Amino acid sequence: MKQLCIALILFAGSALAEAPSIYANDGTGKYLGKLSANRYDAESISNPYGEYGSRYATDSVNNPYGRYGSRYSPYSATNPYTTQAPVIIAPRSSTTEPLRVQRPVSNYPYYWNSK
Repeated sequence: MKQLCIALILFAGSALAEAPSIYANDGTGKYLGKLSANRYDAESISNPYGEYGSRYATDSVNNPYGRYGSRYSPYSATNPYTTQAPVIIAPRSSTTEPLRVQRPVSNYPYYWNSK
């Protein structure tokens, strides 16, 4: 019983963990969504119908024609030559890392890496 209680507490704590946020690095500091795999979170870039994850939303990092998703935009995470990629801000952290996209890994279209 004691182990079950500990497991439930650990599970509840991990479920409430905050996802890192993504911000534009173009001088505006615009919020671009959460770096989360939750397809149902309205702020997740993984939500294909959300404001931040849709490939049709103007400021989405998933929009191939948008300012933050185009391969040719200097502010895009998918531009391999960018120097001003969006930044990831981890919760309760003062460190920032540029958001970079590496070459596709297996069948997954993009592998998000902060290095």
